[in-house]
Amino acid sequence: MLFIHSFLNGLALVYFETTASTLFLSHYTVGHLPYVYILSAVVSVILGFLYTKVESKIDVKKLLYITLLFILSAVLFFFISIKYFEAKELYLWIMVFKDILWIFIGMEFGILIGIIFNIRKGKKLFGIVMSGEILASILGGVSVGFLVKYIETINLLVISSFSLLLSFVLLYSIIYRFSMRFTQNEQESEDEDDTISYKQIFSKRYYLLIFVISALSLFVFYFIDYIFYYKVEQHYPDEKELASFFGIFFAMLSSVNLFSSLFASGALLNRFGIVFGLAAIPAMALFGTSALLVISSFSIVFIVLVGVKLLDEVFDISLLTPVFRVLYQAIPTKQRVQVLTFRETIIEPTAMGLVGVLLLLFSEYKGIDFIYYIIIVLSIGWIFTIKFLNKEYIHSLEQMIYKKNSFSDDMLLSGVNEKFLLQGLETENEVQILYYLRLLEKFHYKEIYSLYKKFIAHSNKEVRSAILEKIYALDDREFFEILSQRVKEEKNEEVFATLLKTYGKIGRTDALSFLMEYINSSNKALQVNALVALFQNCKEQGKEITTNFLKELFHSNDHAKTLVALEVLRGIGVENFKTEFSEALNSDNFNVRKNALELVGDLQLQEYKDVLLQNLTHYRFRNVTLYPLMNFKEEIFQDLKELFLKNDNLNDRLAIIKILGNMKSDEANKFLLQYIKEPLLMDTILDVLFKQNYISSDPNVVHQLLEYMIKHILVDLLLLHDFDKKRYPNSYLVYKELVDKKINNIFLILGFTYSKKTLSEVKNFTSLSEDLQAYSVELIDNLLPNNLKEIVLPILEQSSVEEKLYKYSEQFLHTHKSLAIEEKLAKYSQAFLEGNYKEGEFFSSFVLEADMKHVLKISLLYEIGKNQDKSYEELIHNALETNFSTIKETAKWAWNQLHKRT
Repeated sequence: MLFIHSFLNGLALVYFETTASTLFLSHYTVGHLPYVYILSAVVSVILGFLYTKVESKIDVKKLLYITLLFILSAVLFFFISIKYFEAKELYLWIMVFKDILWIFIGMEFGILIGIIFNIRKGKKLFGIVMSGEILASILGGVSVGFLVKYIETINLLVISSFSLLLSFVLLYSIIYRFSMRFTQNEQESEDEDDTISYKQIFSKRYYLLIFVISALSLFVFYFIDYIFYYKVEQHYPDEKELASFFGIFFAMLSSVNLFSSLFASGALLNRFGIVFGLAAIPAMALFGTSALLVISSFSIVFIVLVGVKLLDEVFDISLLTPVFRVLYQAIPTKQRVQVLTFRETIIEPTAMGLVGVLLLLFSEYKGIDFIYYIIIVLSIGWIFTIKFLNKEYIHSLEQMIYKKNSFSDDMLLSGVNEKFLLQGLETENEVQILYYLRLLEKFHYKEIYSLYKKFIAHSNKEVRSAILEKIYALDDREFFEILSQRVKEEKNEEVFATLLKTYGKIGRTDALSFLMEYINSSNKALQVNALVALFQNCKEQGKEITTNFLKELFHSNDHAKTLVALEVLRGIGVENFKTEFSEALNSDNFNVRKNALELVGDLQLQEYKDVLLQNLTHYRFRNVTLYPLMNFKEEIFQDLKELFLKNDNLNDRLAIIKILGNMKSDEANKFLLQYIKEPLLMDTILDVLFKQNYISSDPNVVHQLLEYMIKHILVDLLLLHDFDKKRYPNSYLVYKELVDKKINNIFLILGFTYSKKTLSEVKNFTSLSEDLQAYSVELIDNLLPNNLKEIVLPILEQSSVEEKLYKYSEQFLHTHKSLAIEEKLAKYSQAFLEGNYKEGEFFSSFVLEADMKHVLKISLLYEIGKNQDKSYEELIHNALETNFSTIKETAKWAWNQLHKRT
């Protein structure tokens, strides 16, 4: 549908352009072209301004309809005016509108395909769908020479009008057919910032660089265009010969464009990226113009000039235009139309007008040869700018993935005065109050204490608690009086607990008698805070009272009281309670022992770290000791290393890996990397290394790990393709989740070298929407060197298993240690590619024989038993010999299912 829409638009334009060019050169000279450029610029800017006003007030569907109707109206206007009125000025104005109609057709089609395609599909398909316009140029161009023998040139506009009418009908069908994409576009627009002003557009470096490249491309295009028309006018003085030449030229141009768009454009952009697409024209112009200067006195100069003009148009349509479409895709939806409109109706026409002014000056004072030197200078400037645009493109892709703009406090405070921040406090919203208080703190507001005293009695409990925490941290006696008042008035127990802690710290011995009232409170938080405050702030008397009270709690044989005592120790330490604390560490009560173990880590009690290590291998306390051990960092590396090497329990090893990863030491990382290819350990190792921002000093590590991961993913995709979903639905879902995890691991591996901030947003790649996946792949495409792109991109692209297989070498299919598995897999993959395989013949045997997650094996054993599938009897028998109890139990059940009487 898009191809035909492009074809009809192109047909309308080629007949209009042929008519305009022929009538103009029949009644004016090429010396008038600069005036055409200037008038086109002025009219385009005016129309562009009106267009921006319209697009800000209506939805995108109506905008597309209005754009196409405007083009149709303009064609009909010129047909009627020139056909029935004799006015030489009309031949000038139709030439002016030739470029304007190209602009509006380009905007209509650009907005349309930008909504329907995501960035990756667009990169591959923009050139192809736009080739409909090119095919129309070929057919239209070839037909012109035939048609003008029987009709007047002006009657070509009738065909142009009819094509636009059909195009409008098809546009309606396209919008109806892809209504979901337009709905998504509207929803995205609602989530994004409001439209931005012209000033804001120019403040964004990415947009500005797009405009710079766009302007440079227009300068080069129209300077070459002017030289081309100058030479054409000299060669073809007759109107019909001129029309025939243009028809043949446009047909030849379109033929090359068609081939390039269908077979070269997408492939080149995917292989070499947007930099290649941006650099093709300036490189050609630099070389071609230099050649024209050298051969200016030779007879072949006209042929070479036609070749330069041809390549300029071909590269513009088949490379530069798709690149701009891709660049637009890295802009938020709502702003995309604005930037596209601004570029094509303001920037480009303005550049065109400047070209007209410069051509008038050059032709009068410098001569046509001077234009060659200008093209060379502009081409060099263009090439120089590409590097900066590519950098901003990558940054913009990152922003599209983040989906949110983040601003630091420094940015927010820039230019903000105290009065504005104080006004923000005049609300009942607790979040806003605390936010503006924090900003005033950063602003070093002199009266901040007065604000604390004001808000300490605020009606909202979150505000009161937050203020008390701030006063606790300040530890300033100035607040004692107001705290003394608050302890009489505060009714909320949660806030009162914080108040008690703060009052004890600020009041010290003056608060002793008040704190004593709460050491027997039934509210645990009040009791703990009172005891901690007594011990820390009320000198020897407070310490003695607290010590005696805690010993009573520990010796009460009441677990609830022991937990209170342990919570107090969290605030005062265990120095005076080592015997009681040791007993808690060995308690049979889970909660008492758990709290004691956590306390070892929180207080980093060196003498008790062996107790943590002992409990790490206890299934009940493994997770309890995990985070306390992390607090000891590399001090326990050797202990953990020895424990890992002598322990073959998977869960114990995974826990040790998490602790080692948290150390962030070279020694621990080196040890983890030795086991990173262990199938059952790999996911956890990658996770912990990514989270601790590990950077590999060896560039080969990332390459090797990616190859290893891709090999396994290819195997998994083959297996999933062959999976019998109906008989083994649960196992399929489990396995697919494991495969998705491996695909996500690609981004964790890339994190060993590239930006963690960016990769954190896409590390859950398989759960992202299709559009966000496309942005992620495009970002990776622009970040990675070619050797890594060849490994990573095919697996991430939205393509079939067959396509992925063909893109990787055969060695990627030989992945597993077991020779039997390798042989089976190699044979299976070959059969798969040839289409000679039996569905389901390989999956179950592979899973049960290979190193796979236990949950998958359990699921598969269960479903084999449920289906009573005796073809896997031997594999189930082998599973009975495993050391893992849950797998063994499930295998026993499955075995009984296979052998029970029906």
